[in-house]
Amino acid sequence: MPAIASDKDLPKPLDNPMKQTKRAKKLVMEHLGSVIKSAEKPPLQGMFSRTYFVTLADACELVVQYRTEPLNTNAFKLAKDALGSFVPDARALPRK
Repeated sequence: MPAIASDKDLPKPLDNPMKQTKRAKKLVMEHLGSVIKSAEKPPLQGMFSRTYFVTLADACELVVQYRTEPLNTNAFKLAKDALGSFVPDARALPRK
């Protein structure tokens, strides 16, 4: 899995924070039918993704994460089965 040392390591449509926020707004509207009230990067980013903490207009909070490799959601399912509601729901959206 290639490391993401900077935003420039992401594909061109996501290679800066403005593009990432714009894409997050579009994804949230398409998949949840909601508007983003705020989107913030955490102080530390992972080595293999870029993450945003998003608050929706209804105050619901979620995470939008951009990755260069597909997310394996099986680990989330196993954890959810074992730990229940302590583990957040996770789903990978198809690449476009």
